[in-house]
Amino acid sequence: APDGRIIQANPAILQMLGYDPEELPEIDWREITHPDDLAENLELLQEMLDGKISYCRVTKRYRRKDGEYIWVDATGAAQRDVEGRLLNTVNVFIDISDRVRTEQALQESEARVHAVTDYSPVGIYLKDLEGRFLVTSRAYKEMHTAGEDVEGKTVFDIYPREAAQHYADQDQTVIATKAPMEEVMEMASPGGGTMTVNIAKFPGVDRAGELIGGGGMNTNITQRVAIERALRSSELRYRNLIEQAADGLVVSDADGRITDCNPATLALLGYKRGELIGQHIADFIEPED
Repeated sequence: APDGRIIQANPAILQMLGYDPEELPEIDWREITHPDDLAENLELLQEMLDGKISYCRVTKRYRRKDGEYIWVDATGAAQRDVEGRLLNTVNVFIDISDRVRTEQALQESEARVHAVTDYSPVGIYLKDLEGRFLVTSRAYKEMHTAGEDVEGKTVFDIYPREAAQHYADQDQTVIATKAPMEEVMEMASPGGGTMTVNIAKFPGVDRAGELIGGGGMNTNITQRVAIERALRSSELRYRNLIEQAADGLVVSDADGRITDCNPATLALLGYKRGELIGQHIADFIEPED
């Protein structure tokens, strides 16, 4: 809810944060957000309240009940009334703590690379300046080559010519600019069909700071993209359902306060929307009912 309360959460979220269902009303997302992330999150919330945005995605940290912080990829979509006021937000959280730890390990120590690539769920690879693969994670090979080893090869040995040229151009841009880049692409899957992959590439340097090649992390985000598309369309479906219903429909929050209603309800009760929103639903129920 806009006031910080978590109105409803599925078991996966509760397990992710380490809370029991009965503790849900006590959770305020602002209080469990890492202090370094809070300002940005509040700014996005304000933009939603102001009607400037209806969808956002951030990477942030949440504090579990046991005090440990986890990294999440958080996607939020606004639910508004017919006048555009923010009622609630629907959020999807994906625990990306493993991926973040992987990225930090790559930056902190070259000695950890092989251990990380054996167990990381992210497709990780390192290349030399000529574009030859030096290291690839198990996940990368499973994602792109059906498990086949690619060390010593280039993208032209693995992918169709047009796709390979695009990946090679990405590598050259990263090396020339010495700056990371990120792109989301539709790619062929070894098992058939396509998958949506988030490609993040970065320059590789040695301990002296000299450029020695580049690396990247490929994350299969096919499921997440499908969820995000569903979120973006859910608000429209919700609004159409409310507005077109012939019967009176009322939406209330966990405290019983009316947050939305359709025209049929207003006609039935003889209220204007501004008069009805915020009232307690119990005020319209006869005691004997």
